[in-house]
Amino acid sequence: MKPFVHALFVAGLATTTALGAQALSVQSARLPTPPVFDHEGEPSLPPPVTGDELFTVSGGDAGASESCMPVAQILGVFALDVEAVGGEILALSGGLEQEFADQWRLTVGMTPVDVSQVYAHVVPAEDGDAIVDVVEVDGEGCALSRTLLSHNDWLELLGAIGGVEV
Repeated sequence: MKPFVHALFVAGLATTTALGAQALSVQSARLPTPPVFDHEGEPSLPPPVTGDELFTVSGGDAGASESCMPVAQILGVFALDVEAVGGEILALSGGLEQEFADQWRLTVGMTPVDVSQVYAHVVPAEDGDAIVDVVEVDGEGCALSRTLLSHNDWLELLGAIGGVEV
């Protein structure tokens, strides 16, 4: 099984202070391998969203576009979101981050890109259908994409990667 890291953060801190990480084994039934298409032959997953305004900049920098949101800031945003709405922050590592990014782009018909990290905030929902806020990080440590996926889409993409059980 490939590594899947669960990051722990101190609630109430605007900056990200990782207290530790533990291996998270995600096991259940193996999902089918995408590409997953709806009845019309179109991808059923949203593509990774890219651009300069992946995060809202607040405070004195409001209105300024963020050309490079570094990992520390990404995790700071996620930590504040966890404090506000709950959930957990996950990090894909050990090659799983690139396989995930490749599988996602294959599924939605996009050209692959190099990523150095993938972080996800699994946001609980009252109806039980969690939402996953996924951020891919490029080789320079900047946010490359940010997209909301359904929990099922997240698990489907992970399940399509060889050696990962979800």
